[in-house]
Amino acid sequence: MSRHIYPPARLLVPAILLAALLHAQSVRAEVRIAGVADAVRVDARDAPIEEVLAALGQSFGLRYRSTASLDRKVTETYEGSLPRVVRRLLEGYDFILKTQSGTVEVVVIGTAKPGDAGAAAVAPVRRGRSD
Repeated sequence: MSRHIYPPARLLVPAILLAALLHAQSVRAEVRIAGVADAVRVDARDAPIEEVLAALGQSFGLRYRSTASLDRKVTETYEGSLPRVVRRLLEGYDFILKTQSGTVEVVVIGTAKPGDAGAAAVAPVRRGRSD
């Protein structure tokens, strides 16, 4: 009767691959949104910016469009008003943020070039006064 003795490497490699697979599945992108538009809390874990914006759109009606890739992943907690959270989320991008009658709309133009003083442009909305 012949017995096979497996070298440790033959057993170790499948074990390492299985552990890596299980770890990869446990580290999935996650976005949690809480609060109201004046006091938003976003917990993002390894989530693409586009996914975070989409979640904000579902929760608060945020509208966005972009000519830039929004696949940069973020792992951070953002808190504040909806416009403030969006500005922090889009740091490093050139964008226009418009708020009007409780609606927030964002147009992402591209990534900011190194040395740009202000990456974000905010379109102010005047209410109730005519100058």
